[in-house]
Amino acid sequence: MDLTHEIFEGTPEERWLEILFHANRTLVQNELLFLLERLSLLELSLDSLDPSWEERLKAQENLSEVKKKMGSLAIESMGRILSQNE
Repeated sequence: MDLTHEIFEGTPEERWLEILFHANRTLVQNELLFLLERLSLLELSLDSLDPSWEERLKAQENLSEVKKKMGSLAIESMGRILSQNE
């Protein structure tokens, strides 16, 4: 079995979900709470700056930038989980 091929197969988001489903429950819980806290802070900040940000986000046409950022965040999150899982 080629482990290198298996490790790099799929998108960062798919790999992130796989790690979430298989890592230590406490580590995953901590990571999800961390991400939820960050999301809450970001949304509160955006609400105070521009109450219509969510409608403009839905109209966003630059989905490639969003996908790129999602991949980057997935990789960061995987790193946090895996570095604590050793």
